[in-house]
Amino acid sequence: MNRDRVQREKLFSKFIDEASSLYADALTHEGSDLGKLSKLYSMVARMRLLSSKSIVEHAEKVAQMVIDTYLAPNKTFRDVPKLRESGAMDPLKDFGEACREELRKFGSQ
Repeated sequence: MNRDRVQREKLFSKFIDEASSLYADALTHEGSDLGKLSKLYSMVARMRLLSSKSIVEHAEKVAQMVIDTYLAPNKTFRDVPKLRESGAMDPLKDFGEACREELRKFGSQ
């Protein structure tokens, strides 16, 4: 069971790192090389094998948010207050909370 937890933790962490990086890029760049998204979607597919439906749904929402952000106009530092107010400065919050809940099922290390 500990191995399952470690496997999930690594996958969730990599997804968070990749999604955060892509989201930051999307805020300041319109459009994207579709190849950049392949790693993110690969991780979502791996979550389908290992994780609950809730985790997969949250991951898919994050991936869609990244795409939507690439399609939106670029943001500047002056847009940060509006992004913070809308919750867009923490786009992985719900995903992270779902991950924490799933990992609790495996107990602490």
